Amino acid sequence: MNRSNGEELHPRDTAGDGISRGPGRPRSAAADEAILGAALELFAEVGYQALSMEAVAARAGVAKTTLYRRYPDKAALVAAATDRARPSVEFPDTGSMRGDMVELFRVTESALDSPMTMRIFALMVSEFAENSEFRDVYWRNFVEPRRQAFAEILERGKQRGELRGDADIDLLVDILAGSAMYQAIRPGTEPLTERMERIIDLIWTAL
Repeated sequence: MNRSNGEELHPRDTAGDGISRGPGRPRSAAADEAILGAALELFAEVGYQALSMEAVAARAGVAKTTLYRRYPDKAALVAAATDRARPSVEFPDTGSMRGDMVELFRVTESALDSPMTMRIFALMVSEFAENSEFRDVYWRNFVEPRRQAFAEILERGKQRGELRGDADIDLLVDILAGSAMYQAIRPGTEPLTERMERIIDLIWTAL
């Protein structure tokens, strides 16, 4: 992995003029990338418990002060690093609720088609069971915003009359997102998107 370069590198990695620079200096994008990349590598190699802030700083080639300016603790750092490993998923607006959801699951299927993504996912689920701090930070900072975006798709459907007015949006998000995660690890040959289309149609016959 490439180390960060620029003014926020650890002194041992630069010529080092010994000058203490004042606040207000722009954050180094290279340091950001190096920190998150190092954290993700170490998480995959040693797991959450054995990972340390010091080890991340050393591998990224940055000072510990640089690391702590960005992330107050290990939970925040690993949550950001693991989320960065997930391919970006755009929430569509095709003009119909069913169309939006089918497109969303199609993109999700593509995003999950990666051994590294599935390895990180498995490590995270295992850690969530034992570490409520990490789970809560990840949920608050990264899952909840996606839930809200998913809920907007269903709210638009409700406004267009595609969904019953008394439908429980929060519960529907859980049902659909949970089904997608289950299908992602379910043995079988049916593509996730096709399976989710059938699940969507089954649910919507009652709604």
